Amino acid sequence: MTFLTYLKQFYDKIYLTIKDASSYENLDIAILPDVFGSMENKRGFKLRSLLEFIVQPQQFFSLIFGGAKMGNTIVKNQVEEVKNFLEKTVSELEQFLNETTLSRLEREFPGDAEYYKVILSHFRKLLVHCEEGLDACKVIINSEPFSKGAAEKILYRIYHQCIEEFFSPKNDVWYEDSRSAYTGKNSIKMRKEVPDSISAVLKGLEGDFQRIREELEYYETDYRTKMIQSK
Repeated sequence: MTFLTYLKQFYDKIYLTIKDASSYENLDIAILPDVFGSMENKRGFKLRSLLEFIVQPQQFFSLIFGGAKMGNTIVKNQVEEVKNFLEKTVSELEQFLNETTLSRLEREFPGDAEYYKVILSHFRKLLVHCEEGLDACKVIINSEPFSKGAAEKILYRIYHQCIEEFFSPKNDVWYEDSRSAYTGKNSIKMRKEVPDSISAVLKGLEGDFQRIREELEYYETDYRTKMIQSK
């Protein structure tokens, strides 16, 4: 988890903790982070004033982190990071697909041709999703003013359409062995033997996909939380 991801989670946790207290008297000071530790009197005027900002989230953000622009910067930097990841991923997938044919795979390793077809089809699908996500990232980065809400929706969509489809394809063409993550080995496992070129491209992609998954898992959790709270 990068510092930016941690910072955003930190802000959201602080905001929800105080908001859920609903009043100054109900606030459990013990669960607030040390960011309030410098206050001379935690149940004094400063904290009471802080609670008044709850109805105005931008002002609250300003009090804690120096302004709503800081929140936008955190999310925008994450979009930039994801954009760079998708550019690299698209390039590697395009190169593999441009150089690979079914007949070439069969020559490399005579195996299940139908299985090879499904693998190539899923690579193409993954490429399309990554290209769409990349285009969306570019649009939101260049938008003025920057829309934090729209950016978060894009990151959530990329998590589902790109990251989850890499680790857990809906067609089960391969699967993730979660135990491998603890041994430092690649976690993507094929259901049948495949040519080395297929194994190589998956191994080459997995590290970056794992890193971005850790970055974007927050948006999955945050989205589900918001959906529950809205009911």
